[in-house]
Amino acid sequence: MIFALVKIGDRPFPPEPSPQNLTWQLLLIGFGLVNGMALVFIPLGMYGSVFLRLFGFYFYFFLCFF
Repeated sequence: MIFALVKIGDRPFPPEPSPQNLTWQLLLIGFGLVNGMALVFIPLGMYGSVFLRLFGFYFYFFLCFF
């Protein structure tokens, strides 16, 4: 095995991203998160009550007859 000792102080730090690029990256991440949540929750809101009612009827049916 080969071991190497590296001094952190001798290496230059990597350049930080410019604030403009960081702003666009944050906007894109936020846009993606909001759209992803909308893709999940809008259909649940539209069809969730229908599914809940159907499952409620099935549950009531099985409670009464079985």
